[in-house]
Amino acid sequence: PHNMKYPSMNPNPEYFFKNFSYFHFKSIFRKMSYVHDDGWLEIQNIPIDSTTLKSMQADEQKIYLGFASKWKKSPYRLQKLEETIAYLKQHGTVVLLRMPVSSTILHIEAGFWTNFDADIEEICEKQKVAYFNYTKRPHHFEVFDGLHLNSKSGALFTKSLSDSIRLKVIQSQINK
Repeated sequence: PHNMKYPSMNPNPEYFFKNFSYFHFKSIFRKMSYVHDDGWLEIQNIPIDSTTLKSMQADEQKIYLGFASKWKKSPYRLQKLEETIAYLKQHGTVVLLRMPVSSTILHIEAGFWTNFDADIEEICEKQKVAYFNYTKRPHHFEVFDGLHLNSKSGALFTKSLSDSIRLKVIQSQINK
């Protein structure tokens, strides 16, 4: 995480204290999530009633608005992203991905970085890497709280992303 000085400590008390307000304590005590062998953290028992879902969405929006009041576009981070892409290209195929989010979260993001996609597309074009922007399909994948995919959408998203990467790799091999 961005706010840590010692991210590799295990266990990591710094992570706990600096990110206390975002930690999902309920998942420790209730069986609300399951980590699959492939690393997928599946949130189980997602409420389906509209009142609870609206409350969860409002909570995430409040957190995100708090972030948005502090965040701003960073030329330094864009430069470091380019350097990271260049480095990773030496070791394999690189793609950039923008996860699907709710239209409300997307609107909040646009409030502090209006041309995010154009900036990322410019970097990807310069570095000759693919950019898969899943925010362009706002109703294709369901996010239960504005940020997190439900299990069904998670599976659909994974298949869609895998297919997109596979096609991009095949195209790049044909074009060589």
